[in-house]
Amino acid sequence: MAEPIPGEQTGIAIVTGAGAGLGRAIAQSLAGAGYGILAADLDADSAAACATQARGYGVAAQAVRPDVRQPGYLERIVAVADEWGGPVVLVNAGAGGWPSPVTGRTAEMHLTDLTRESMRIRGGGAILNVVPSASADTPALVRFTADRSADRDGVRIMCLTTDQPFTTPDEAVTAVLDLIRHGRAGTVVALQSWNPTPGTVPLP
Repeated sequence: MAEPIPGEQTGIAIVTGAGAGLGRAIAQSLAGAGYGILAADLDADSAAACATQARGYGVAAQAVRPDVRQPGYLERIVAVADEWGGPVVLVNAGAGGWPSPVTGRTAEMHLTDLTRESMRIRGGGAILNVVPSASADTPALVRFTADRSADRDGVRIMCLTTDQPFTTPDEAVTAVLDLIRHGRAGTVVALQSWNPTPGTVPLP
């Protein structure tokens, strides 16, 4: 079972892309740390399987299949978390490619803003966008994160870029948990097999 995360009130964690791969691994690690899991994935069966697996850690877990045909589908994810008492963690591990209802912003950015407001009302939380370094959206997400380094509303918005396929799931999960435990608002970490890109902070 994963180490409990000190200094954080265990509560609901939203994980996008939770049905498979890195998203699934992150969701299970958070469940092991005592978080209830809201597993969001476009594949309903995979999301349900993730939720079932998470409940094996003794936490509440629910699957959500976003209906990307609906303009408010990202709001619905946050609304479900609010019905459970509100999210304290959001990890966007698989929102890449999801349509954004806001022009010029990715789905990760919009879901971050929606979740941030819910967290701010409840006293804070941690938001982490996990994206491949080669993604066309990565530079914009890095800027989006760095611009929030001065925020003092109790919500820590961070970004982790991964060097696929060289980054292993175990390395990425370790980095995710480390950022949720210790990361500061605006932190951008490049998890790579070579030197980090300018403007990012490599893991020690």
